[in-house]
Amino acid sequence: MKENGKMICLILLVCLLFSVTSQISGFASDEKWPVKAITINAGFGPGGTTDIVNRILGNLLGKELGVPVICGNVTGGASSVLCAQMATKKPDGYEFGLVAVTALTAMPHMRDLPYNSDSFSYVAMLAPDPMDIVVLKDSPYNTFEDLIAAAKAKPNEITYTHTGKGLYDHLVIEWIAFKKDLKFTDAPAPSGPECMALVIGKHVNFGSGSGSHVPQVRDGKMRVLLQTDNGRRWEKETRNIPDVFGVDSPISTSRIIIAPKGVPENIIKKLQTAIQNAIKDPSYVKLLERFYIDNEIKTDNLKGLIEKQQQEIGPVIKAIGLSK
Repeated sequence: MKENGKMICLILLVCLLFSVTSQISGFASDEKWPVKAITINAGFGPGGTTDIVNRILGNLLGKELGVPVICGNVTGGASSVLCAQMATKKPDGYEFGLVAVTALTAMPHMRDLPYNSDSFSYVAMLAPDPMDIVVLKDSPYNTFEDLIAAAKAKPNEITYTHTGKGLYDHLVIEWIAFKKDLKFTDAPAPSGPECMALVIGKHVNFGSGSGSHVPQVRDGKMRVLLQTDNGRRWEKETRNIPDVFGVDSPISTSRIIIAPKGVPENIIKKLQTAIQNAIKDPSYVKLLERFYIDNEIKTDNLKGLIEKQQQEIGPVIKAIGLSK
């Protein structure tokens, strides 16, 4: 009986030592992170701005962290497919995703998804696309207020184009319509250039876009009635354009880097520091300038910000008939 008791005590002691050793080993591993290649997938296809931002940023992060950063693509559902994958990954600090914020705020109102705001660790919200409302040079609408007045006088007769229902260039307009009690008629197009072709061809009254219209504006063929970036894009070309969209809008045009829930906080902090350094690099700054993307970053209370925006956008999604 005594021998059995000794054996049980020995087994318990070994288990305890193994548990403590594992915890110490895990802590040491976290402290040494990274010790191997990191993967950051973009939620959109190759060649798009999210993919390009991801690859440039990944290259710079590799230099900052001292390990290779592998940049791939997981497409579908406006990056909600990548979000679903990330929610099931091991939280070891070696897999991350660069996704559209709307995949976390708008998409949950539009379809049943295998993730929610509590499914992730959040790293950084960055690289927001400015959105502009544009008209042709000879449009009868000289100001955004003119456009609002026309929409109020003729519900559903003022038309606009965007790149797809539920995407942010669609939701931006519908959010404004919701807040101002307006009714527009939309005409989606497959891409930004095709949207601007509809504007140029006078098939719609105005367009919502993030970049395809820029050459036409600078050539004087189009005018900007409204912008979402507080005047930064056009401060040298156009003065006094109203910005009623605002940074507290529920529709973010940013990207966000997410990780599986449970990644150690010290790993998140190390990656945030590396990103803060990387976005100062001249090659990254030049890339964002080329695509008219703002070089902004947020790292604090991202989960709270996502949940706030998700709550605020719910009534908009319902009002425009896109609720699940």
